[in-house]
Amino acid sequence: MNLFILLQTANQQYMTVKRLLLILCFSSDLLYGQVVDSDSLKLKLLTSEGIQRLDLLEQLSLYYANNRLPDSALRYDSIALKISKETKDLYAQSNVLNNMGLSFYSKAEYATAIRLFQESLGLKEKISDTVAIVKSLNNLGVLYQLVGDYDQSISMLMRSLEIRKKQGDTLGIARTLNNISVIYKNIGKTDMSLTMLDEALEIYKNLQNSEGLASVYNNMGTIYQLENKHDKAKDSFLKSLTYKEGSNDHRSIANTYNNLGMIYFALGDTAGALDYYRKAYTLRQGVNDRFGLASVTLNLGKLYLKMEEFEKAENYLHQSLQIVKDEGFKNLLQRVYTEMAALYGTNRQFEKAYQYAMLASQTKDSVYTDQLNTRITEMEARQKNERTYRENELLRVDNELKTLKMRRNRNWLVVSLSFLVLVAALGILSWFRLVEKRKLTRSLEKNMRLLKESEIKYKSVVEQTEEVIFIHWGGVILFANTHLFKISGLTQNELYRKKPDELIYLPDRVAFLDFISNENLTPERKKEFRLTTKDGKLKWLDMNQTMISLNDEKAYLVMARDITERKQTTEFIRKLEQAVKQSPASIIITDSTGNIEFANQKFTDMSGYELEEVKGKNPRFLKSGKMKPEVYTSMWETITQGQVWRGELLNRSRKGSLYWESASISPIFDENQIITHFLAVKEDITQRKADEERLRKSEANLREANATKDKFFSIIAHDLKNPFNVILGFSNLLLNEYDDFDEQEKKEFIANIHEASASSFRLLQNLLDWSRTQTGTIRYYPEVIDVKMAVEEILSLNNSVALNKQISIQTDFAGNTKVLADHNMLLTILRNLVSNALKFTPRGGKVEIKCIEMDDSMQVSVSDNGIGIPKEQLGQLFKIDEQVQRTGTESERGTGLGLMLCSEFVKKNGGTIWIESEEGKGSTFYFTLNYS
Repeated sequence: MNLFILLQTANQQYMTVKRLLLILCFSSDLLYGQVVDSDSLKLKLLTSEGIQRLDLLEQLSLYYANNRLPDSALRYDSIALKISKETKDLYAQSNVLNNMGLSFYSKAEYATAIRLFQESLGLKEKISDTVAIVKSLNNLGVLYQLVGDYDQSISMLMRSLEIRKKQGDTLGIARTLNNISVIYKNIGKTDMSLTMLDEALEIYKNLQNSEGLASVYNNMGTIYQLENKHDKAKDSFLKSLTYKEGSNDHRSIANTYNNLGMIYFALGDTAGALDYYRKAYTLRQGVNDRFGLASVTLNLGKLYLKMEEFEKAENYLHQSLQIVKDEGFKNLLQRVYTEMAALYGTNRQFEKAYQYAMLASQTKDSVYTDQLNTRITEMEARQKNERTYRENELLRVDNELKTLKMRRNRNWLVVSLSFLVLVAALGILSWFRLVEKRKLTRSLEKNMRLLKESEIKYKSVVEQTEEVIFIHWGGVILFANTHLFKISGLTQNELYRKKPDELIYLPDRVAFLDFISNENLTPERKKEFRLTTKDGKLKWLDMNQTMISLNDEKAYLVMARDITERKQTTEFIRKLEQAVKQSPASIIITDSTGNIEFANQKFTDMSGYELEEVKGKNPRFLKSGKMKPEVYTSMWETITQGQVWRGELLNRSRKGSLYWESASISPIFDENQIITHFLAVKEDITQRKADEERLRKSEANLREANATKDKFFSIIAHDLKNPFNVILGFSNLLLNEYDDFDEQEKKEFIANIHEASASSFRLLQNLLDWSRTQTGTIRYYPEVIDVKMAVEEILSLNNSVALNKQISIQTDFAGNTKVLADHNMLLTILRNLVSNALKFTPRGGKVEIKCIEMDDSMQVSVSDNGIGIPKEQLGQLFKIDEQVQRTGTESERGTGLGLMLCSEFVKKNGGTIWIESEEGKGSTFYFTLNYS
């Protein structure tokens, strides 16, 4: 080994020894630093120099990084980087760059983190720190995976794998194979991923490494989960859990519990899913896994939503949302907003559902933009680093050539200088230790003074704050501020020395005890609990616990906010939102111009249109075309004036069917009373409308049936009774006083009896025919009939009446007179019409019967020049419930059923019947019969 290399090695050893000595010197101070936190480090920093200053800066950076204050950590890293560059300490530079990368990683600025890790890796390669190189390669592999650059991620991990194989690091090889398998899974190459996992699995089995086996089986489970092989996934996760449960790696156990919960959820086993989600929830609170906690609370929210336990669903979704917002987990934020929209849509809180749906869409776009910008920045940084790397390599080669040249000429000088440097270094180190001891004494005195001042300020702030603050140590409360006394209703004597869990509502105590457990090594925790006040009321508190040092022992500071009002509001909103999904009404929300923004499932069920199809459209596409335009005009005028419109609409579905809706449309105002949206709540009343129509027809039929009954009894009671009175009266006279009357009187009595008997017979015949039409027993037997012959048959029966009243009967038959009709029905029609014409025509009048040939039917008319019919009675002639009964020109009485029978029989023969009449001038009855 030449002298130059010896000098370099000596310098590195010197720096390392010095750094270790400084750390040993400060070890006792660090214990005190737990009390003063960063203050003591800052005080030391004021008087420090050189390597001591670098170490203090690194400690301050780590302090703020551990307390999730990356910006503060980066301020100290920047100072450390400047010093390490000035001193050309490559080892320190690589560490600082690595720390900065971790800070930017915690800020989710992945492109910057990648650049810093690459620079750190370059320096580690220069000083040949193999162990650190492998760690940097793994860091870069994880980051490239996060930003979606899987090629670079695999490249980094493959380099790490190659180094570990050369080193014979079997455990490291298995771990790297495991990491690479995750990337192959993410890019859809599940076969490659499983191959890597199988190789890692064999190594871990040979090493009997439970942690590794647990990790491999967990990753196998996620692959089977992606492939929807839920049973295989469940078996893999359960195997993973078997190896994990013997360890203290609660974070990893929680991940597997969460995975099992998702599998049971997918299999429809809600009880199993709930059990594993709760276990994951409890563990993730204990390890302060914020991302994991956000994920499992989201899963619990989804599960309770499926179970329709909406209050619990909302509680967990709000927890997830709060964590995601606090930590900036944008990828989870979009999923949380989506589930919140579903929850509020279910509870009929349409405005909330719409707002969260919009937020989900906006977040999705934002995440895409961020990822795109990150990829662009990362590519630019990669190109820049590659150029810098090439330039550094050229410079390094040039320097090595110059160095080799100098070595040959100055070996002796190097040896001398090396010796002098070592001696000087030891002397300087001793001087530094003396100076540091003096400065430490002054710092302690100053810190004590500052501590007293801080105590005064602390008491003022603690008592004035609106937050609840208390400290517990050794299982009891040692201190509480005034706000806790106020909110709990307890006095200081009642509260102090009390166990913290005694304040908590009984169902929350198990979770609270886990929350404040001393076994949890997480410095800070946060969760919501219910506190029971002295008078038995419940108060919701959002608690944040931080571990502090009290007399060199662990104690816990709890700060809490009263969120009872927020919880009550959330509960009210949840209940309101629940009505949306369960509502039997169709619900539509439009913008101020009437374009649809939201519609619930009931709208889809009624109209047949999905929400995505109608978004942005005006609901006018539902119009049936059967509503008056004035209805829609009135509706729009009403709602645009800020009033509620209510009415019924007949719409047309996607399939073309019509349906009725009872609609209530109201405007939605913003805080300035400007209309921003319209809300339509519509109920399907198609069935009700159909029922109303059936009821209307049923009522009409009932009225007709009642009229028929009344008519029937009227005929029985009056029309049928009168003829029998005549028959009985005259027959009684003939029977008892026959000899008292002459022959002419006897003939008149017999004629009256005959007329009454004939009238009764006609009435009975009509009653029988009419009753058969009503009961459906009369049969229709169509046959070819010559109407001319039927008319002549009827006229032969009525010749005596016509001769008696001196009425002339004329007929007019033109063309074909044969029709297809029922013979008996046709004779009944003609008999009634001719009988009526003779009855209402005065002596010396005229009756005319005509048959006119039409296209496919014959028109028959019976006309007279008799008394005619008043206009107001024309519409009542063929109705049973409108009794029109008039006497003839010579007091002839009718049955009141003749025209109704004509109407019934004409319809049965496929024809129509109508009348034209003018009072005092006569009437014409028309009816039609078909030829075929």
